[in-house]
Amino acid sequence: MQDASVVINYDLSWTPIEPIQRAGRVLRPWDTFREVKLFTFIPKLAQVEDIQKEAVNITKRWDRLIDRHRESRKVTLVPVLTQEDSQRINMPEIAPDIDVTTGILDFENLDDSEVSIFYQHMKKLHEVREEAETLNSDLVSALNYQGSSILLYLLLFFQDEYKLVVYSPREERCLNYPPERLLNLIECEPEEPIAFVDADEIEALADKAIACWCQTHQVEPAEVLRECALYLQPGGQEKTVKELLQKELLQ
Repeated sequence: MQDASVVINYDLSWTPIEPIQRAGRVLRPWDTFREVKLFTFIPKLAQVEDIQKEAVNITKRWDRLIDRHRESRKVTLVPVLTQEDSQRINMPEIAPDIDVTTGILDFENLDDSEVSIFYQHMKKLHEVREEAETLNSDLVSALNYQGSSILLYLLLFFQDEYKLVVYSPREERCLNYPPERLLNLIECEPEEPIAFVDADEIEALADKAIACWCQTHQVEPAEVLRECALYLQPGGQEKTVKELLQKELLQ
């Protein structure tokens, strides 16, 4: 495969990892200069009324992929996607003027200012990984956060995959949070105190959130395993779910 000089992405991936890995199959050290071509196909965004909504979704997905690609380039440096119809890249011009040697990545000393948010959270996970692996399943907790509405975060396990869910009791629906925004939402320091919330109220809200997710994805609740539930209390106010909901309804 390293002898090939053309990579064609037929599918629109969810993350930049796939196109970067595919390009990496042919972007190998070579004894002479050569030209490598990378193509990415995206669906034609026709303005027909019955598929206009899907066209908008494709556009949002493509824009999100480009944004994530910009973040990934801070680490990989390899440009494999572009918003232009065609873009010519001269690899020697973008190669860093440093020698890369084999070694161990030092997560503790990474500079957060120029590192993707995913790597920042990975660094923090690395620091507490051993402790995290000892935690039991189905943890229930509560956290004061800077938002204005009650939210419930759930980590579900379904068909050998983890599902990240954010449920809004005010809107009675599951919200679509980008992964990086979700990680920022639930992040807290070890010394941060647990918010005072009635455990029974969290359980009741978690049941509603699971039922909502299962209905949306046409899944039986018995097929879903709850790994953890985190109640997000707005503004650090020590009030019950009912009191906060009543306040929101009055507003």
